[in-house]
Amino acid sequence: MEDDCNTQTITRDHAVDVLLTTGNLVLEPEDVDYALRRLLERGDFYEVDDELRVMDSRE
Repeated sequence: MEDDCNTQTITRDHAVDVLLTTGNLVLEPEDVDYALRRLLERGDFYEVDDELRVMDSRE
């Protein structure tokens, strides 16, 4: 299987930092963990090592 260079990725730590510091939301660390877990469960993201990759909805 070929790696798609257009796949958007973010490390889990960076995603947590972004969610905790965004001005529009007030989230606790537990809320962030829950949100990321739900995104993974729904298939919006998949995880490889410590990277979260965005699923291509066209697939």
